[in-house]
Amino acid sequence: MFGLSGWTLTETLANQHQIEINASMSQYGHYVTGIGGEEAPGDSWYWELNVWNQSTNLWAASQVGIDDIDALRENQHIAWMPSSLNRSNLSAPLVEGEASMTIMWNNGTEVQTSIDTFDGYQITKGALNDAGVNVTIADSSYGHYMTSLGDEDAPADSSWWWSLYEWNSTNATWDTSPVGMDGIVEPKHLAWAPSIVNASDIPAPVKNSTEEVCSGHGWEMGTGEGLHCMCDDGYTWDGGDRTSCVEEVSEDFNVGHSTITYIINENRQPLVVWTGDNWKVPDFTADLREVLENDGLGDSDPLETPGMTFVLSTLALCLAVVVRPSKENSE
Repeated sequence: MFGLSGWTLTETLANQHQIEINASMSQYGHYVTGIGGEEAPGDSWYWELNVWNQSTNLWAASQVGIDDIDALRENQHIAWMPSSLNRSNLSAPLVEGEASMTIMWNNGTEVQTSIDTFDGYQITKGALNDAGVNVTIADSSYGHYMTSLGDEDAPADSSWWWSLYEWNSTNATWDTSPVGMDGIVEPKHLAWAPSIVNASDIPAPVKNSTEEVCSGHGWEMGTGEGLHCMCDDGYTWDGGDRTSCVEEVSEDFNVGHSTITYIINENRQPLVVWTGDNWKVPDFTADLREVLENDGLGDSDPLETPGMTFVLSTLALCLAVVVRPSKENSE
């Protein structure tokens, strides 16, 4: 799992389109001062951050700074524009992508870009930025490559370098990636380590420092709101938590009995119906007397009058059912 702040989204997509971002850093986080060479004067306008409201389908000024934007789950679409312009002129975001950014320039023209699928570069940058780990990623004609991680620079003599690994869920091992970080699409788990480190010494992937991925009984698929576990055989999601796997439990249902008692007349037509078996004898006898009286046998004792009234009971059975929740049906 990784995070994607608004700042990481801005930096990543701007880099993707070679748009320069100038920002200062304060105790409140990043403050964007210039985009694509257009510097905000500060007195007449500033670069305003907007977020897409999916309920109203309108842009709205962000109430938090760019570092506090959760671009993975809450505000996947952001827009930058001079505060002096009318935000109603902003185009709707590229909602087909996982996340997007719109930039409106002072002359009213726009640039729109999006992340359609998350690759190794975006996930690496997002995860490390979210964890507050310093990282330096350089770009070249061959793609992005890491030069420094956690303030540990790879030596210039190439005695070792930062090596990328991808988790092999079948063998439960870390495998050296045959491609660069840009070439890995929607990876489930990535690891970075000096090339001189034995891959077997790299810890197995975890959701956080205390909890194993899928409770140790499966592997993750998807991102953002679509993130869910593919649980191992014999395990299923833990109720509404689709990122945890628990052992499947069979639910047994007993046979149920429902009794209906009819009081019928000479023509075998039901006149009185009693459900269940919790009725009282005096009440049942009173109904039986009334039936006999209506049939002209009111002076007879209903319990001693043979052949005049029949009491029939029917029994309905429900088959026993064993329910075994399965991943296939859940998905």
